[in-house]
Amino acid sequence: MERTAIGARLRRLALSLPVVFSAMIGPAWSTPAAELPFKQFRLPNGLTVLVHEDHAVPLVSIGVWYRVGSADEPTGRSGFAHLFEHLMFYGSEHYDGSFIDAMHALGGSGVNGTTSLDHTVYYETVPTEAVDRALWLESDRMGHLLGALTQQRLDTQRGVVENERRQRYDMPLGRTWSRLLRHVFPANHPYHRDPLGLSADLAKASLDDVKTWFRDHYGAANAVLVLAGDITPDEARNKAMTYFADVAPGPEQDRQQPWFAPLDAPSRSVMHDHVAQRRVVRAWPAPEAGSPSGAALALVADVLGGDRRSLLHRRLVETEHLASEVSAELTPMGLAGVFVISVAISDDADVAAVERVLDDELRRFVDRGPSVDDLHRALAHAETEMALHTESLSARGEVLARGLLQHDDPWASLRQRQLAVQLTPAHVAREAVWLLRPAHTLHVLPAEEGFDGEAEDLADEGRVASDAKPASVRVSTDELRPVTGWSADRRQLPAVGEAFPEPRLPALERARLPNGAEVILAPRRGTDLVHVRFLFDGGTAAEQRYPPGTAPFAMSMLREGATTTDSREVQERENWLGVEVSDGCDTDTCFLDLAVPRRRFADAVALAADTLRHPTFLSADIARRHAAWLSESTSQETDAYQFAADVMSRLLYGEGHPYAALAPSIDAHPSMAPFDSAVLHAYHGAFIRPDNVRVVVVGDVSLAACIDTLAAVLGDWTAPPGPVPLPSTAVAVPEPGEVAYLIDRPGAGQSHIAIGMFAPPAGDDVALGVANMVFWGASGSRLDNLLRDTKGWSYGVESTLAQQRGPRPLLFQVPVQTDRTGDAIDAVRSEVAALVDNRTPLAEEAVDATRMGVARSIVGMLESGDAMLANVSAQRVLGRSDDFWQRLPTLLRQTNAAAANSAIQSVLSNARMTWLIMGDRSVVEGPLRQRFPSLRLLDADGRAID
Repeated sequence: MERTAIGARLRRLALSLPVVFSAMIGPAWSTPAAELPFKQFRLPNGLTVLVHEDHAVPLVSIGVWYRVGSADEPTGRSGFAHLFEHLMFYGSEHYDGSFIDAMHALGGSGVNGTTSLDHTVYYETVPTEAVDRALWLESDRMGHLLGALTQQRLDTQRGVVENERRQRYDMPLGRTWSRLLRHVFPANHPYHRDPLGLSADLAKASLDDVKTWFRDHYGAANAVLVLAGDITPDEARNKAMTYFADVAPGPEQDRQQPWFAPLDAPSRSVMHDHVAQRRVVRAWPAPEAGSPSGAALALVADVLGGDRRSLLHRRLVETEHLASEVSAELTPMGLAGVFVISVAISDDADVAAVERVLDDELRRFVDRGPSVDDLHRALAHAETEMALHTESLSARGEVLARGLLQHDDPWASLRQRQLAVQLTPAHVAREAVWLLRPAHTLHVLPAEEGFDGEAEDLADEGRVASDAKPASVRVSTDELRPVTGWSADRRQLPAVGEAFPEPRLPALERARLPNGAEVILAPRRGTDLVHVRFLFDGGTAAEQRYPPGTAPFAMSMLREGATTTDSREVQERENWLGVEVSDGCDTDTCFLDLAVPRRRFADAVALAADTLRHPTFLSADIARRHAAWLSESTSQETDAYQFAADVMSRLLYGEGHPYAALAPSIDAHPSMAPFDSAVLHAYHGAFIRPDNVRVVVVGDVSLAACIDTLAAVLGDWTAPPGPVPLPSTAVAVPEPGEVAYLIDRPGAGQSHIAIGMFAPPAGDDVALGVANMVFWGASGSRLDNLLRDTKGWSYGVESTLAQQRGPRPLLFQVPVQTDRTGDAIDAVRSEVAALVDNRTPLAEEAVDATRMGVARSIVGMLESGDAMLANVSAQRVLGRSDDFWQRLPTLLRQTNAAAANSAIQSVLSNARMTWLIMGDRSVVEGPLRQRFPSLRLLDADGRAID
């Protein structure tokens, strides 16, 4: 009876979809003025200011965009734009300190900078009361940096950038983008090299060189200030004048012009990388952002390879079984664009066959064009993607700034989207003819151990130069002048409001469905998207009676069909609804997430409920999904952070413990047999049940509407007999001490160092969390300052306290250059010892700045629907009350330096520290054995070999 009710609803939905499409999609495509209003003005010194006003939360996102990127670097100066970005974070003439630390103390979230081919951007989101200080800091480094630049800072940041290059290029597919740029664009094109540049060029950078770079490119007239959030245009104008009006305009600029350079003939290259699967990557030069072809090509990319519902996925993955993953993407930039199709090849597939099918599918697409259904799917997907992207104030500011800088129109991306709605299949097919023009085809092959990827890159020259480069256009600043009457007081920082403000957060609302299933609503008024999480206890800890990976694999199979809808029907209905679906598991829980426009909330929940209640787990679907799942899992082996976390989980808990298998990646191999349908049904029956689910909803919906919607499709769901078989997760905490393990990674340019230990269960005591951030858990922490900013041995540190029940792992990780592995271990040991015996306790000033920063950032941490969904779920897993976030400022106020020191000293002095080093054994084993005489060796899968 229950299946008939849900099935009937879904069949009615399917029949009505083509008819009601315009009603579903059309109203959401509002005018740019209604969707993203802004004001624009220009200061007398040429600084452009964009203001997006939204008083929903007491936050303001600040972005300072400079019209300079790696495309502006002269020959022999590659990497300069990115190197200078780093130098902007370490003090100015009136503030001799870390800008990241200063912004974090204000409660800043998303504090960072980025260098692209076109721009260099600095951004942060701060509480409203901290805007003046944040703007003081931003303007001081724009107008008063040169006196703070020193040779020592340059040398240190040069080392940091080199370590960033090693870290990024050591990541799976980390060198692919730079390879494509070299072959898609001519040697004299501004996009021929990526922003990380060449080591040889970075080594030549002198202090005079970087000062000249600042003088040439960091004037006010070459920048855009974006303010989005709790600020009015009048307030923004007054603050911009106060803090920025006295900054010099800077010299005239030579602006490079768009240069679309089609390939004369197809080209090919081969690259070896740290990947588990072979790949075919095909790239075409494309027009610049905002071109008439842009909207159509974006739809082409989505229809061909946007997700698992796309044409290439259906053909290569589902029908031909030649690939496990396919993607297509258009990357439009200021001077030109790149259209890329990437295919992860199945282990037993022939690469030539993959290319033949790809060529055939592209020809068919150009000949026939997309179907109306394909376009509708792409538009629905684009609508939800845009809504997700612009939930945050910083993303809205980015949309406006990028539009202005790339084609002098802050609403450019919204206008492109409006244009896309008007396109017919014939229009799209005409633009898709680009894909029959010459392209560069890159074959990515698994590298042998010890392979030198940088040497391969240096030997790869790429495309030759062209004589068709357009002349640049000179932009004068002669008529611009700084204004001194508004100058801010540079002798002191502006005051900031209350140190521990009470966050204005809506209270959670709770109810139960007729069958007892709990519903938790976090209201977010004025938002169009509704986020839903179906949360089930169990997680990977509940897999002991099942093959490794059963829990996440079973969750991934829920979208592969139900008794009333097969896999293709589920995909089609997701297409029409424009619902974004994700799934996964952590140690304690598994989840199925939805993000959908509010008007389709009920239909999306009905579809999800059907797949949750009645999955089929058909053998054909299992085999297809298993191949893709193995690809996803084994790729984690080459992600050092994830792999270290997986191995450390096993080392800490010991074989057989429910928490020993944090993730399936280290147990997933191509030889692993597909999961049995009966096993998946057994797992589903044991854990995916109404007495084990909590439904978390975030959005502008009422609790009554949630209950009515959920009760209609879940209210009669009945639980099987017997309790949910949750495992015992008791932990035998080992005696204090130290143990070390080494995993050989021949030829690695960096050693990845991880330290794991147990910490007490989470509760309302936040002292350990604060201490962790101060000591080694965040950018600007004591060990980050030491290893990155003082020594220059690393790109940065990371430390996490697991969000799980019971005694939880505290995991510290830092990649360091190989020749400093032993030195870095000595430094970490020394700092830990000095903290434990109280020789160098955490400073009161640092603890105060961190706890005040956390208190001020609470609203920012919960700004987006995704963030609220994850945090509501996490607090429930950790056993915290619904009002934890409201009480957090009080808890932080009570956490002084003594409490923070006591918390972390207790953990460090009583824990067994487990060290895991992944690096080139031929280089690091000697230094390691000097420090760890009982060093143990692990194989590439993290298993003991001695």
